[in-house]
Amino acid sequence: MKKSLLFFRIGLFVLAGISTLFSAERQLTFNTDVNNALDNNLNFSPDNKWLCYDTRPLDGMGGLENSLTIEKVNVETGQIVVI
Repeated sequence: MKKSLLFFRIGLFVLAGISTLFSAERQLTFNTDVNNALDNNLNFSPDNKWLCYDTRPLDGMGGLENSLTIEKVNVETGQIVVI
């Protein structure tokens, strides 16, 4: 399960960099109490300012239906909103 968290964090860095061409990588979320998982498509808002993710657990009970919350983070300000 730690591998999937590592791949998620790597993916989050890559996706954050894509939103602003040639920008430096940066971490968007810092809450270690929950997992952040990206769906396989359509994670960015139409204006590319928000990245949506869910907080499914890493304990083998994964799946969107087991998410604690669905959240979005503003890639410019870091503001997190629980949807």
